[in-house]
Amino acid sequence: MIDKIFKKETFQFIKELLLKNGFKKKFQETFYKELNPEIFGTVSFGVSHYGRNDLISLNPVIGILVKDVETLMGKTTNSDTLKYFIPTLSTPLGYLLPESSYQEWRIEKGMENSSVIMEMTSKTVANGEAFYSERDSLHAVLKEVEACRFILDSARLYKLPLLYYCNDEKDKGLEFLNQNIDVENPSHQDFITKFKALN
Repeated sequence: MIDKIFKKETFQFIKELLLKNGFKKKFQETFYKELNPEIFGTVSFGVSHYGRNDLISLNPVIGILVKDVETLMGKTTNSDTLKYFIPTLSTPLGYLLPESSYQEWRIEKGMENSSVIMEMTSKTVANGEAFYSERDSLHAVLKEVEACRFILDSARLYKLPLLYYCNDEKDKGLEFLNQNIDVENPSHQDFITKFKALN
């Protein structure tokens, strides 16, 4: 189990750095920035310790949250993605870097970790801002989801129709669902029933 004080001190430093760059804290490991009234840029951190209590290995995840889509997710799937600030699109930071590969930053208890945390946070902010600037509209997010980028297929099944709905293209959402739902899956059937009822 991770040393709780060690983890708290690590995230306190991360919080200070992110707040200086215009982010706000949502939860201990989740931060956000309002891009416009309907769209938020998010940063969250996957945390691993590999069985050690003196190690925190961090995977920053950059995301875009579309408020209307996540509100509708709650109404149509009973999954409160807005409350927990689960982004509409997301990607581990490593895939936005030149190496384009999964990366973690290792923070070890008793070591001088400030340079590691500052480097990670600097890359998170710089690449996050670039990611946000290209996806700060409903249309831009819709195009990414249509192209199956930065979203899992399991989430795309629900979020693409909702993006179409928010874009006044409900018929396209229904067409997508009719082509992709599993008619034997009760949750899929429940979703399409609730989607049809949206007005």
